[in-house]
Amino acid sequence: MPKSKYTREGVEAAVRLSHCTDESIWSNIESKYADRIAEKGGDALVELDRFCEALAQEMQSKQQITKGDLLKVVQWKFLVGKPRHALMKHLNANSAAEVKEHTKAGFEFANEGDAKQAITEVAKLRGVGPATASAILSIYKPDL
Repeated sequence: MPKSKYTREGVEAAVRLSHCTDESIWSNIESKYADRIAEKGGDALVELDRFCEALAQEMQSKQQITKGDLLKVVQWKFLVGKPRHALMKHLNANSAAEVKEHTKAGFEFANEGDAKQAITEVAKLRGVGPATASAILSIYKPDL
């Protein structure tokens, strides 16, 4: 068997799955989501995942997020992915006004279908790179 070009566990399978068009497979995967979240991060991740689901609706109505919401999304991202705790001091250095300004502008770009500009705008926040900006935007507009 040839060596995989992917270094992270599961990436090769995820790439194959991204090309799958069989709805029954996707339904099966979706039905296991809650159990996998609980296995990965326990009650803390389950609670943060529920928070993010509720936040999606709030984002749609307010067209921005608060600094507190930003910090909770980052906690969720740390639990589902690779934590980068050194970023917390930078994230905390953002003012509430800056968070609202840059997420509002990013959401406007997202509403226009401009993912690149949306990510660029949200990533203007200290401690927010493209991956965190993408996480925020995926909650706001999953189909972007």
